[in-house]
Amino acid sequence: MTKRNRSAARTTAPSVIDARERAARALALRKDGLTFSEIAEALAYNSPQAAHDAVKRALDRVVREPALDLLALESERLDGLWKATYPAAKEGDTKAIAACLRIMERRAKLLGLDAPERVEAKVTARELPASVEEFV
Repeated sequence: MTKRNRSAARTTAPSVIDARERAARALALRKDGLTFSEIAEALAYNSPQAAHDAVKRALDRVVREPALDLLALESERLDGLWKATYPAAKEGDTKAIAACLRIMERRAKLLGLDAPERVEAKVTARELPASVEEFV
């Protein structure tokens, strides 16, 4: 028996598709200058806030999906470079080793694998009043 892909089922369920299409219409109406109250009335949302939330979700998808596509493309490119370089690195080729390290560094940056750098800030008692005055 095969396992069903629950994630795909959730994103292709008729109710999910209807909600996304409705949110896309809400985004188009907002782009045309309608208020959230007008959008809520036109698309039968329960409130202007519900219309706002739908527009925000649609906008998030518009931005997130191309970014995820680009991330996948860059990851595939790095995989190709790795496959071409790694055999020579394993044989001891120092240029290939350096290239592999650069590929690994780039992948770590791309995927956010490295821990953030810690920065220590110190303020002496003498500097404190001057620092506080800047914000008052």
